[in-house]
Amino acid sequence: MTDRSRYPKWSIMLSPMRRLIPLLAAIVLIGPHLGCNEGDSTGPSIGDTITMDPNPDLLDAGWSIRRSNDFTLSGRGDSTLVEMTEGEYRVVWERIQGWLTPLNDTLQLTTGNELTFTGDYTAITVPDNFVQISAGGFAMGAQQDEPGAEPDEYPRHQVTLSRAFAILSTEVTNFQYLTMAQWAINQGYASASSASLRDDLGGMAELLDLDDGESDIEYTNGLLHTNRPNHPVKEVSWFGAAAYCDWLNLHRGLPMVYDHVTWANSPNTMTGYRLPTEAEWEYVCRAGSETAFANGNINDENCNDTNLDRIGWYCGDELDWTSPVGLKQANAWGVYDMHGNLYEWCNDWYSSTIYSTTSPLNPTGPVTGTQRVLKGGDWPAEAIQCRSANRQSEVPSYGDGDMGFRAIFIIPSE
Repeated sequence: MTDRSRYPKWSIMLSPMRRLIPLLAAIVLIGPHLGCNEGDSTGPSIGDTITMDPNPDLLDAGWSIRRSNDFTLSGRGDSTLVEMTEGEYRVVWERIQGWLTPLNDTLQLTTGNELTFTGDYTAITVPDNFVQISAGGFAMGAQQDEPGAEPDEYPRHQVTLSRAFAILSTEVTNFQYLTMAQWAINQGYASASSASLRDDLGGMAELLDLDDGESDIEYTNGLLHTNRPNHPVKEVSWFGAAAYCDWLNLHRGLPMVYDHVTWANSPNTMTGYRLPTEAEWEYVCRAGSETAFANGNINDENCNDTNLDRIGWYCGDELDWTSPVGLKQANAWGVYDMHGNLYEWCNDWYSSTIYSTTSPLNPTGPVTGTQRVLKGGDWPAEAIQCRSANRQSEVPSYGDGDMGFRAIFIIPSE
């Protein structure tokens, strides 16, 4: 005989009357056969109740619950399940882009009881000082016969980025970096001496060279400090840039993106904070332009380019140090200093021939390599080194006075 107790009846309870009618009918039809004694105040049980309560209601979030290894029920939104049999129930909530998913939960239903599974979704918002960038396509690489172009900038090729993301509107500043680094030290994720800041999340990679004469950050008496809080952080290795992204992830309760032993990562599947791929970086730098700079073509290869004068820090400014971020014109998408000030680390391994073999959809560079990509030029660079298409590279363990970075943020689904 089929055990029908394994197949519960359930419904969304809309009104007390809707529940009362079948209950009265059940008592009338089967009551005489239950053997209840006259005066028995408990009466027969027709099953117990489980309430599903995902919040906020506007999401109409999906859910499924499973009783032991018996059966699974699924639904959406606020629901009440009736005539449920006793046992252990486990809920799994739907993953919704842009919201932190509630934790799965397991509760025990006993006869005569009610259970409520509450799923509180938390909205993940674009962080302060980040600019939202829409998905889209662009022509990556140098124009034909662009002044200063190198062989590794060809062929110019069409790229499509299928995911929207947000990018820090400026390079990461000394203050932003040391704030998160101090937090990481306090949490045991990093350690520091007067000479360097090192990773403690899987290895001892040097993240920041503190005893170099060009470092703006020092470590004394257990604290990091700087006299140039609004200048972009430099002397940071690729490891130091990647670690900063993971500190942000950990600080917000998000999973880390990087394996801190191998530093492997999957930029097209991971969400949260990470370094931009080379394609993402150039897409933002160009901001819809197809010229050498975001605001026009190059008109001087050295230190007197009138277009670059307005948008980037380079040798034409005749400075002997970096400049505070965000002082020159932003590009058309509201992002500053992508031309000059500091070269910026990208996520990709470098290859001089990758443009000939790369996928046109969400390219991520070679699988392995020895050097990582740098883009954007720096404060002592000539104009030709600050073009959108210009590519440089360095080993990831190296940090110097002309290297910095910025982070991107891809809104997680959980």
